[in-house]
Amino acid sequence: MNIQRNDIWLVSLDLTIGAEIRKTRPVVVVSADALGLLPIKLVAPCYVVDRPGNRRGY
Repeated sequence: MNIQRNDIWLVSLDLTIGAEIRKTRPVVVVSADALGLLPIKLVAPCYVVDRPGNRRGY
């Protein structure tokens, strides 16, 4: 599997804290490609914003 920066993947975000929702969400890979040999990737979940202050996930 070749995961590169700016790729979009569907990831199961089951490890949650507090009132976060557990579900599969699209994430953007933000790790540098130079870290490709490491098994750890830094990702950012994607959300849809309806109006200021009100976030709704995918």
